[in-house]
Amino acid sequence: MKYQVEAHSLADASLSAVYPMPDIPDVLPPWTGFGQQLSFDAATGRGLVLAPSATPPPGPNPFPYKLWAVDTKRNQASVLRDLGNCTPVAEGYPATVDPKNLLFWTIIGDPSFERKLVGIDLDTGATKVNSTVWLNTSLYTFAFDKKSQRLWGVGNPNVPLPPPAHGHKAGPILLLEMDPTSGAVLAQHDAGLGDGWLVNELPGEGAFDEARGEFVLTAEKKAGNQPADPPYVALVRIPVAAPSTARTTARFCSLDEAAYTCPKVLAHRFSA
Repeated sequence: MKYQVEAHSLADASLSAVYPMPDIPDVLPPWTGFGQQLSFDAATGRGLVLAPSATPPPGPNPFPYKLWAVDTKRNQASVLRDLGNCTPVAEGYPATVDPKNLLFWTIIGDPSFERKLVGIDLDTGATKVNSTVWLNTSLYTFAFDKKSQRLWGVGNPNVPLPPPAHGHKAGPILLLEMDPTSGAVLAQHDAGLGDGWLVNELPGEGAFDEARGEFVLTAEKKAGNQPADPPYVALVRIPVAAPSTARTTARFCSLDEAAYTCPKVLAHRFSA
């Protein structure tokens, strides 16, 4: 498949530049659409693209991944890191760049399908962090706040409820304050929205609103016990200064196959 990094106008979204990439194999079902991830290093003008480097075999088998650095100043693409055999995970590979500590962060599965938080050095491509994602917090997405130079994540630990469709279990939403050098969770804060939330229904979606100091994500509220409580997808905003006061925009988008309106990517709001 032909892939490219594109630059678009902030004013009208028109295409202003195209940066070609090497051919990237298609990801076979059921992973189609979740095989690639992009983040941007503004300091060096590079797009960081995580993607498969070979066609995966049928079934749930490991296949090779690489992290490409696309230099938008020279219009050149190069491999920053060969991650070797990895496995797709349901998060859809959330990714963010920490320009202070020069790290590219992502979550990806190792060959045994264990979920790993990985931090890769933007200069050398060396793996600086490779740790198992914590079961007690169930980290699902994260974003770097460039204004405060802090790394924030969102957890969604399971609670003992009957599992809904796809085998996922709903639970509370947690704001996670993370160490920007090791990825360790320094503190976790309940968002005050109660149980019954599923962050993983729309994998990897998270952004940081620097102007308001809020972590923004999508989450599905699972059906309640009453017929009047159907499931819906909400836009959730968590103020990092007061996490327990999170608020939601109910029925932000629809997962209905006949009227699907949910986004795949959320972008952060730029600070002045």
